[in-house]
Amino acid sequence: MSIVSTYRSSTGAVTITTEGAIATVRFERPDRRVNPLSPGLLHDLADAARHLARRPDISVAILTGSDIAFCGGFDLKDDGVAALAEASDEALAELVARAGGEAVEAWTSTPPVTIAAVEGYALGGGLVMALSCDFRVARSGALFGLPEIDRGITPGWGCLPRLVATIGLQPARRMAILGERLTAEQAAPLGLVDRIADGATPALDLARAMAAELAAKPATPLRMNKRMLNASA
Repeated sequence: MSIVSTYRSSTGAVTITTEGAIATVRFERPDRRVNPLSPGLLHDLADAARHLARRPDISVAILTGSDIAFCGGFDLKDDGVAALAEASDEALAELVARAGGEAVEAWTSTPPVTIAAVEGYALGGGLVMALSCDFRVARSGALFGLPEIDRGITPGWGCLPRLVATIGLQPARRMAILGERLTAEQAAPLGLVDRIADGATPALDLARAMAAELAAKPATPLRMNKRMLNASA
């Protein structure tokens, strides 16, 4: 029988539940409906990925948000962000770039194979976090998009190169410049979504099934193949 263990970040916004070779990382801000990112949450997500990297017994990790939304983007209304914005736009931009870049890089490079389980929305920074995972599973109707263009912001954290590498240049243009959003059904043929859960099935359930499929494979080739694929990207 698998041993179940749980790790919780210092802020309590990120939890890691491990069962056998599979870890489930949940990030959740119950006070925000679309589960937005903040500097503190990004720091916790980076720490979670580093925690996984120190666990050779974990071969697969699922990244999931709340039951309503994977992530609706960066929270510009966060108290700390608003205070910093009043003090210095430059300082805010530096903080956001550093925190987001570290979280995305940590999830891209963590050795376990990663699966993003997407409910509701993966917008802006939430889309980049999903792109930092090796696979993406979404519930039918989930939306993917880059609202930054209509807010006068350029997507950061390496978003556009990752998006182009995943779905191709012209679809990425439509998302980044026209602001088009894709449903899970539209995203799947482009390679942005790997598996779709029907409306009655939570994305997390389908991600767990995929994780079990992966965990049944030899662990060393899983890690080595991921490393070589990342190096070739």
